Amino acid sequence: MLRIVAITLIQGMLPAIFGLVFLWIKSDVTLIAPWPMLMLFIFFANLLIVAAGWKYLGVTRSDRQAQAILMFLAVFEPLLTYKVLIAEGANLTPWVQIACYCAGQAAVWVTIVWGPEISGYFMQRRWDKKVLSGEKKFPSRKEFLEERERRRAQRYKK
Repeated sequence: MLRIVAITLIQGMLPAIFGLVFLWIKSDVTLIAPWPMLMLFIFFANLLIVAAGWKYLGVTRSDRQAQAILMFLAVFEPLLTYKVLIAEGANLTPWVQIACYCAGQAAVWVTIVWGPEISGYFMQRRWDKKVLSGEKKFPSRKEFLEERERRRAQRYKK
């Protein structure tokens, strides 16, 4: 869970890092468009994170690959934020635009990664509680194999 929180914080702060550097260099900007600089910055930052921290992205190889794919898909989120929030209300200050990019980046990450993780945690807790209370029973391997053979026999009998 710590890994997911850390990656979410990093993803949420990438637009802020870019925005602070961008506003430091060009202070007279009124609209920060995501392409090309913001998206390329997030892409290369995520590429650096994946290359440097590959073994920390997940427990299994498929977890790592899924996390890396999500990090590269997160590159396109600023376009969505720009189209939905910023282009419609173009009178936003650059600081508010940066905050919108950060909130959008974090919101997409929380929705895609945290939602299934948290719901799976609660489903597992509920299942464990049922098993420990005796409400549900795990069949032994012998019982499971006997039941499977019985079903196969019925299926082939017809």
